Amino acid sequence: MEEINTMYLTKKDQPEGILFYKKDSPGLQIDIHIQYLNFVLNKHNFYITITNNNGEILVPRTEPITIDFAKIDTTEKLDKKLGVGEIALFAELTEEELKNSNFIKVSINIDNNLERTLVLYIVGGDNELRS
Repeated sequence: MEEINTMYLTKKDQPEGILFYKKDSPGLQIDIHIQYLNFVLNKHNFYITITNNNGEILVPRTEPITIDFAKIDTTEKLDKKLGVGEIALFAELTEEELKNSNFIKVSINIDNNLERTLVLYIVGGDNELRS
């Protein structure tokens, strides 16, 4: 059965996962890493949605990002019908979109079947955590 094993966020082009994003430059640029398991080796659609702590939609559900796994070469050790892999997607928000946001929720949907959501806390500037 296909599943999202792990999902994590990094600053753009950085290897370490993050839970907090310190605003040290205008806007936000993140990579979204999804470890996807036991998927059929064909086309799959990935959708991104990002909201803030006020429930405002910052990135409405995107058009599908289609990735075709049909031509992936498998080894004899693996089932030739199922795949395991990591997909990295990119998201960018402007300083204006982040204004007065304590955190954002990044949601990934795969084939309208699987979904995972992460929270990323925003600190610095006008985004200091408030109670």
